[in-house]
Amino acid sequence: MIEGKDEMTGQYQRLNTRPTKILLIEDSHFAIRKAKEMIAEAKSAQFDVELECAGNLESGLTRLAMGGIEAVLLDLGLTDSHGLNTFVRVNAQASGVPIIVLTGLEDEKLATEAVNKGAQDYLVKSQVDSNLLKRSILYAIERKRLEKVRDEFIDIISHELRTPLSMIKESITLMLDRVPGEINEQQSRILSISKENIDRLARLINDLLDMSKIESGKLVIKKKRFEVLNLIKEAVSIFEARAEEKGLELRINHPERSVEIYADEDKIIQVLIILIDNAIKFTSKGYIEISVLDLQHGVEISVTDTGIGISKKDLPRVFDKFTQFGRESGPGKKGTGLGLSIAMGIMKLHRGEFWVKSELGRGTKFTFSFAKLEAEKIFR
Repeated sequence: MIEGKDEMTGQYQRLNTRPTKILLIEDSHFAIRKAKEMIAEAKSAQFDVELECAGNLESGLTRLAMGGIEAVLLDLGLTDSHGLNTFVRVNAQASGVPIIVLTGLEDEKLATEAVNKGAQDYLVKSQVDSNLLKRSILYAIERKRLEKVRDEFIDIISHELRTPLSMIKESITLMLDRVPGEINEQQSRILSISKENIDRLARLINDLLDMSKIESGKLVIKKKRFEVLNLIKEAVSIFEARAEEKGLELRINHPERSVEIYADEDKIIQVLIILIDNAIKFTSKGYIEISVLDLQHGVEISVTDTGIGISKKDLPRVFDKFTQFGRESGPGKKGTGLGLSIAMGIMKLHRGEFWVKSELGRGTKFTFSFAKLEAEKIFR
């Protein structure tokens, strides 16, 4: 329901009388009747809802395919589907539609997992009344709308910024190369600082786009089988000059035999670049070691440094967005505070694990792992 103010009368009037269509996927006749009663009780000018019902998953998916549904109330325990897979299938069919999970007290853990996978909310059936149901539906729709606005805003702004940034950077590069004419040392220093800040802004734009895609479930991974050592060597080569400049040793520790993994090659090298970049940034002497551990059902890749380390109180927040520890003020390469959050998101998409061990003043070790292709087939 949308209301607007009439400029002539000053009164608020309905601008759209079309009710909001909610789909309830539930196989309990009692629960369906109860939901209908609560919707009728909560109905108002601000909450004009039309409730449609589907008695099982297949009929629910069929109705969603027809379109027009603006929110879903979903019971995870249906006659033809049970558990988290129920949510996964509905979420795949109802792209962009907010889903509220209905659960019993004994299934709260399962409902929380559904929220982690994208459900907007969950309601314990025995605790629901008309006000709670109304509030949950309205909040879910509004949160989904705001998520969409946020994603569109980041996408538009990011793409609009990239072109002028590229043009500015190219102009600065031409001046630094003395193509238009000679420049003095002070001018060169100012232009170099400007170029560094443009690069940082470009990294921030790319990180924001990646983070937005991860959070909205739009980041797609394309898995294939490849030799992991070649990928590590490629990532290390990017940082050789920078490590040499700081007097750091870059090491690769790997088994003699070939180790193949089944993953998205571009995304895994992105994780490696994030970790090696951080290691060099926060290490002033010693080494950075990238190691591969070939296990029976999986592969572990670690990036270890002898840098400043992370304190115990900061460790729980390492993977939070916009979090940076040990950052020094002044010139030099700055991070966006999104790298580790992006790396974690990538590993979650691979159904892998990601953890950190660190001791202040003695260094840090980041490790990520995932199943081999054979193990994935076994456990799927």
